[in-house]
Amino acid sequence: MKDFLKDRNAHIRLGYAVSSKRVTRGCPQGSVSGPNLWNIIISDLIVVLSKTPNLEIVTFADDILLMSQSPSHSAVLTTVVNTLRIVEDCCKRHRLEISKDKTSIMPMFIRNSDIYKNRPEITSWGLKVVTKIKYLGIMLDCKMDWFPHTHYLENKLLHTRNNLARCSIASWGLSYANIVTVYKYAIIPAITYAAEAWHSSISKRAKNKLQQIQRSFLLFLTKAYRTVSLQALSAIAEIMPIDQALNLYRVIHKSLRDFRTRLRNNQDRHGRKEHINR
Repeated sequence: MKDFLKDRNAHIRLGYAVSSKRVTRGCPQGSVSGPNLWNIIISDLIVVLSKTPNLEIVTFADDILLMSQSPSHSAVLTTVVNTLRIVEDCCKRHRLEISKDKTSIMPMFIRNSDIYKNRPEITSWGLKVVTKIKYLGIMLDCKMDWFPHTHYLENKLLHTRNNLARCSIASWGLSYANIVTVYKYAIIPAITYAAEAWHSSISKRAKNKLQQIQRSFLLFLTKAYRTVSLQALSAIAEIMPIDQALNLYRVIHKSLRDFRTRLRNNQDRHGRKEHINR
């Protein structure tokens, strides 16, 4: 471990020129022990933050999501400021830096966010007060109606559809079967990603946006007129409507999650019995 953390140099070669720099922090990208070393560092911060009242912590790799709930916005701001000070002290001890470009504050269910924007501590740290934020591939919004997420999916997937359109003309290019395969195994998984977290509380305008996304792909698949209804397009293409696909996806993933939980519980129970018998 000492050899892994000390006396390290980074080298870069550009043509015939070579540049070297001594590395005093961090770990090699993609290393096997890198995640474990990060867990050792971040565990201290999680232990301290877990003692903060009205604060919930969600961590995934080096992304940290902090959620605070209080009866007033002033109380929320007090919790946020104290939490930021704790995080800043931890970063200084471990010689880490907070990525301010990727750090944002999103007040929930509030019409006027000036109380957050005008807070001296928030402005001094250079943090942004936003109405939506992307976290682990999901676009979270302050109203929790999931319309920004569906709008994000539209921009992402329509770009893919336009690229496919360049490769598929009526007389040449990708066949209908190939395009259907791309739709089923690339487009549908992108739409249903983490649907069990957002589909149950989706707003009406977000549902309409999902139907518009599917309609654009079905028009591209079937080469039908734009006046054809979405129901007719689904029947012609023999593709399940997006609402039913999302419900099916949610049921399947819930069943898989329940099965894994029961299997894990049975394994733990079986392990305890073997330990007792021994």
